[in-house]
Amino acid sequence: MKFLTCEYCGNRIDLQAGSDLPEECPACLSKLIIPADIPNAESSFIELIHQGSGKKIIVKGKSIIGREMEGKEFLGSIPHISRSHCLIEPVGSFYTVTDQGSVNGTFLGTLKIDCKKNPGQELKNNDLLYLGKEAFIVVYKTGDEDPGINIKAEFTEDPLKHKKIETEKKEPAVFECRGCHRYSSDTKEFTCPVCNTYND
Repeated sequence: MKFLTCEYCGNRIDLQAGSDLPEECPACLSKLIIPADIPNAESSFIELIHQGSGKKIIVKGKSIIGREMEGKEFLGSIPHISRSHCLIEPVGSFYTVTDQGSVNGTFLGTLKIDCKKNPGQELKNNDLLYLGKEAFIVVYKTGDEDPGINIKAEFTEDPLKHKKIETEKKEPAVFECRGCHRYSSDTKEFTCPVCNTYND
Protein backbone atom coordinates (compact mmCIF):
# COMPACT_ATOMS: atom_id res chain seq x y z
CA MET A 1 0.00 0.00 0.00
CA LYS A 2 1.24 3.49 -0.79
CA PHE A 3 0.80 6.47 1.48
CA LEU A 4 1.60 10.15 1.91
CA THR A 5 2.60 12.12 4.98
CA CYS A 6 1.20 15.65 5.33
CA GLU A 7 4.15 18.04 5.79
CA TYR A 8 2.01 20.45 7.81
CA CYS A 9 0.50 18.17 10.50
CA GLY A 10 2.29 14.82 10.02
CA ASN A 11 -0.93 12.92 9.28
CA ARG A 12 -0.37 9.66 7.36
CA ILE A 13 -2.77 9.28 4.42
CA ASP A 14 -3.11 5.71 3.13
CA LEU A 15 -3.86 5.50 -0.59
CA GLN A 16 -6.16 2.67 -1.68
CA ALA A 17 -5.55 1.10 -5.08
CA GLY A 18 -7.84 2.59 -7.73
CA SER A 19 -8.99 5.50 -5.55
CA ASP A 20 -8.54 9.16 -6.45
CA LEU A 21 -5.61 11.04 -4.94
CA PRO A 22 -6.71 13.50 -2.23
CA GLU A 23 -6.41 17.22 -2.88
CA GLU A 24 -6.17 18.16 0.79
CA CYS A 25 -5.19 16.53 4.07
CA PRO A 26 -8.29 15.19 5.85
CA ALA A 27 -6.81 16.12 9.24
CA CYS A 28 -5.74 19.78 8.77
CA LEU A 29 -7.22 20.67 5.34
CA SER A 30 -3.81 21.71 3.95
CA LYS A 31 -3.57 21.61 0.17
CA LEU A 32 -1.39 18.64 -0.83
CA ILE A 33 1.26 18.60 -3.54
CA ILE A 34 1.35 15.00 -4.74
CA PRO A 35 4.79 13.76 -5.87
CA ALA A 36 4.99 12.02 -9.25
CA ASP A 37 6.35 8.82 -7.69
CA ILE A 38 4.69 7.95 -4.39
CA PRO A 39 6.95 5.55 -2.48
CA ASN A 40 5.74 2.23 -1.06
CA ALA A 41 5.78 1.60 2.67
CA GLU A 42 8.77 -0.68 2.14
CA SER A 43 10.84 2.39 1.19
CA SER A 44 9.59 4.30 4.24
CA PHE A 45 11.22 4.70 7.62
CA ILE A 46 10.17 5.98 10.99
CA GLU A 47 11.65 8.45 13.43
CA LEU A 48 11.38 8.00 17.18
CA ILE A 49 11.54 11.53 18.60
CA HIS A 50 12.53 11.66 22.28
CA GLN A 51 10.13 13.86 24.24
CA GLY A 52 12.73 15.10 26.71
CA SER A 53 15.49 16.15 24.32
CA GLY A 54 13.99 16.12 20.80
CA LYS A 55 16.73 13.73 19.65
CA LYS A 56 15.73 11.30 16.89
CA ILE A 57 16.34 7.61 16.34
CA ILE A 58 15.83 6.70 12.68
CA VAL A 59 14.52 3.17 12.05
CA LYS A 60 14.75 1.71 8.54
CA GLY A 61 13.48 -1.81 8.09
CA LYS A 62 13.82 -4.46 10.81
CA SER A 63 15.78 -3.04 13.77
CA ILE A 64 16.42 -3.85 17.41
CA ILE A 65 16.47 -0.68 19.52
CA GLY A 66 18.59 -0.55 22.65
CA ARG A 67 21.67 0.60 24.52
CA GLU A 68 23.96 -1.54 22.37
CA MET A 69 21.83 -1.74 19.22
CA GLU A 70 20.09 0.79 16.93
CA GLY A 71 20.04 4.20 18.64
CA LYS A 72 22.99 3.37 20.91
CA GLU A 73 24.51 6.84 20.32
CA PHE A 74 21.62 8.31 22.33
CA LEU A 75 20.27 5.36 24.34
CA GLY A 76 23.71 4.14 25.47
CA SER A 77 23.75 6.67 28.32
CA ILE A 78 20.28 5.75 29.68
CA PRO A 79 20.77 2.89 32.19
CA HIS A 80 17.12 1.78 32.50
CA ILE A 81 16.95 0.99 28.76
CA SER A 82 18.07 -2.58 28.03
CA ARG A 83 20.90 -3.52 25.67
CA SER A 84 18.35 -5.07 23.25
CA HIS A 85 15.16 -3.32 24.33
CA CYS A 86 12.59 -3.80 21.55
CA LEU A 87 12.19 -5.00 17.97
CA ILE A 88 10.67 -2.66 15.36
CA GLU A 89 9.94 -4.13 11.94
CA PRO A 90 7.88 -3.33 8.84
CA VAL A 91 4.83 -5.50 8.22
CA GLY A 92 3.08 -4.55 4.96
CA SER A 93 2.34 -0.83 5.04
CA PHE A 94 3.13 -0.22 8.70
CA TYR A 95 5.71 -0.94 11.41
CA THR A 96 5.21 -3.08 14.53
CA VAL A 97 6.93 -3.12 17.92
CA THR A 98 7.68 -6.10 20.21
CA ASP A 99 9.51 -5.97 23.54
CA GLN A 100 12.65 -8.14 23.61
CA GLY A 101 12.49 -9.11 27.29
CA SER A 102 13.64 -5.71 28.54
CA VAL A 103 13.81 -5.10 32.30
CA ASN A 104 11.65 -1.95 32.30
CA GLY A 105 9.32 -2.84 29.42
CA THR A 106 8.07 -1.32 26.17
CA PHE A 107 4.64 0.31 26.18
CA LEU A 108 2.50 1.84 23.44
CA GLY A 109 0.08 4.74 23.61
CA THR A 110 -1.47 6.63 26.50
CA LEU A 111 -3.05 3.35 27.69
CA LYS A 112 0.50 1.92 27.88
CA ILE A 113 -0.18 -1.37 26.09
CA ASP A 114 2.50 -3.83 27.22
CA CYS A 115 4.46 -4.88 24.10
CA LYS A 116 5.92 -7.89 25.92
CA LYS A 117 2.50 -9.42 26.65
CA ASN A 118 1.10 -8.12 23.33
CA PRO A 119 3.86 -8.59 20.71
CA GLY A 120 3.62 -7.09 17.21
CA GLN A 121 1.72 -3.92 18.17
CA GLU A 122 1.08 -1.67 15.16
CA LEU A 123 2.83 1.69 15.35
CA LYS A 124 0.70 4.55 14.04
CA ASN A 125 1.85 8.03 13.13
CA ASN A 126 2.11 10.25 16.24
CA ASP A 127 1.81 7.28 18.65
CA LEU A 128 3.61 7.55 21.97
CA LEU A 129 6.14 4.75 22.50
CA TYR A 130 7.66 4.25 25.94
CA LEU A 131 11.00 2.50 26.33
CA GLY A 132 10.90 2.12 30.09
CA LYS A 133 10.22 5.66 31.35
CA GLU A 134 11.48 7.35 28.19
CA ALA A 135 8.70 8.64 25.89
CA PHE A 136 9.12 8.87 22.11
CA ILE A 137 6.73 10.06 19.39
CA VAL A 138 6.52 7.82 16.33
CA VAL A 139 6.67 9.75 13.04
CA TYR A 140 6.34 7.95 9.69
CA LYS A 141 8.56 9.27 6.92
CA THR A 142 8.70 8.40 3.24
CA GLY A 143 11.47 8.89 0.75
CA ASP A 144 14.95 7.89 -0.26
CA GLU A 145 17.53 6.20 1.96
CA ASP A 146 18.78 9.58 3.15
CA PRO A 147 16.25 10.84 5.73
CA GLY A 148 17.21 14.41 4.82
CA ILE A 149 15.63 14.05 1.35
CA ASN A 150 12.00 13.29 2.09
CA ILE A 151 9.30 13.09 -0.55
CA LYS A 152 6.20 14.28 1.21
CA ALA A 153 2.96 16.00 0.65
CA GLU A 154 3.50 19.67 1.36
CA PHE A 155 1.26 22.49 2.41
CA THR A 156 1.13 25.52 0.18
CA GLU A 157 -1.18 27.76 2.13
CA ASP A 158 -2.37 28.40 5.64
CA PRO A 159 -5.03 25.68 6.17
CA LEU A 160 -7.38 28.23 7.72
CA LYS A 161 -7.65 29.89 4.29
CA HIS A 162 -9.58 26.82 3.13
CA LYS A 163 -12.35 27.58 5.58
CA LYS A 164 -14.65 30.38 4.49
CA ILE A 165 -15.05 32.80 7.34
CA GLU A 166 -17.80 35.35 6.91
CA THR A 167 -17.08 38.58 8.75
CA GLU A 168 -19.66 41.27 9.02
CA LYS A 169 -18.35 44.75 8.30
CA LYS A 170 -19.38 46.89 11.24
CA GLU A 171 -19.72 50.64 11.13
CA PRO A 172 -18.20 52.46 14.09
CA ALA A 173 -20.73 53.02 16.89
CA VAL A 174 -22.21 56.50 17.19
CA PHE A 175 -23.52 57.70 20.54
CA GLU A 176 -26.04 60.53 20.66
CA CYS A 177 -26.38 62.98 23.53
CA ARG A 178 -29.27 61.93 25.77
CA GLY A 179 -29.90 65.52 26.86
CA CYS A 180 -30.25 67.59 23.67
CA HIS A 181 -29.98 64.90 20.95
CA ARG A 182 -28.06 67.43 18.81
CA TYR A 183 -24.52 66.09 19.34
CA SER A 184 -23.02 62.66 18.47
CA SER A 185 -19.76 61.05 19.60
CA ASP A 186 -17.87 57.91 18.60
CA THR A 187 -17.10 57.21 22.29
CA LYS A 188 -19.75 56.01 24.71
CA GLU A 189 -18.65 58.29 27.55
CA PHE A 190 -18.56 62.02 26.73
CA THR A 191 -19.75 65.44 27.83
CA CYS A 192 -21.97 67.16 25.27
CA PRO A 193 -20.45 70.53 24.21
CA VAL A 194 -23.92 71.82 23.29
CA CYS A 195 -25.86 71.21 26.53
CA ASN A 196 -23.06 70.11 28.93
CA THR A 197 -24.85 66.81 29.69
CA TYR A 198 -22.56 64.01 30.84
CA ASN A 199 -23.25 60.81 28.90
CA ASP A 200 -21.97 57.39 30.10
